[in-house]
Amino acid sequence: MLSVGAISFAAPFALAALVTLPVIWWFLRLTPPIPMTIRFPPVRLLLGLKTRQESSAKTPLWLLILRLVLAAVIILAVSHPLLNAGARLTGKGPLIVIIDDSWAAAAHWPQRRAMLGGLADQAERDSRPVVVVSTAPVEN
Repeated sequence: MLSVGAISFAAPFALAALVTLPVIWWFLRLTPPIPMTIRFPPVRLLLGLKTRQESSAKTPLWLLILRLVLAAVIILAVSHPLLNAGARLTGKGPLIVIIDDSWAAAAHWPQRRAMLGGLADQAERDSRPVVVVSTAPVEN
């Protein structure tokens, strides 16, 4: 996992694709060939009309920049950035979480769920199974 400040990348090898941005820039600057004019007899009525150039000679700079930014954003999204992923779980076996789910814990239940979700995300990044054990008695 590559870390740059508070941001970590779960798939840093995907950032190597940023090297291809100049190649993408070169391909985007290419323009399609000029369309061929084919005479069609029923269109002879339109011969007197003035035609204007519809396609541009080159790609506009704003469109080129927009496409490059879009490609860079896609590459960064594929690298799976994580914010504040520095707090790592210790150990190598399954993650065992004992959670108090009795009526007394109801006041802080949203915070407990958020913490459990964060622990589950970290365990998933480390490819560790998670076991959740509750403390409330089960009623039959």
